[in-house]
Amino acid sequence: MPPVMTSKNAANIAKGKSAGAALARILRRNLAGVEVATEYAFAANLGRRYRFDVALVGPRIAIEIEGGAWIGGAHNRGPRFVRDIEKYGLAFSMGWNVVRITHEDVKTLRAVRWVNEHMAYWRSLNGQRAEPEQ
Repeated sequence: MPPVMTSKNAANIAKGKSAGAALARILRRNLAGVEVATEYAFAANLGRRYRFDVALVGPRIAIEIEGGAWIGGAHNRGPRFVRDIEKYGLAFSMGWNVVRITHEDVKTLRAVRWVNEHMAYWRSLNGQRAEPEQ
């Protein structure tokens, strides 16, 4: 089934509601057999309270939706920016592949295409079929 952005999901994203939840719903429909989690906590065993907006748990693909790119949002300034860099570095050292996207990438489904590309690469490394059997 091709990815679909419903008008309800698009409207919620336009209002600033959770792009992560909308993306997770689409990915769950399209990635059979892959655990898709929102607000996924990682590194708790290291005393960190980091979370990914969306995570494909088995393949260790994290999706971070970067907000405020054009308005100087909190994650684009000083301390939050540095904290995000530390978070992404730790995630990488723990074997996570972090995909950084914008709300626009979710609305236009570019994010779904990129995640599918990451999944295809992950499956090729792990000797799995490009698409899971239904």
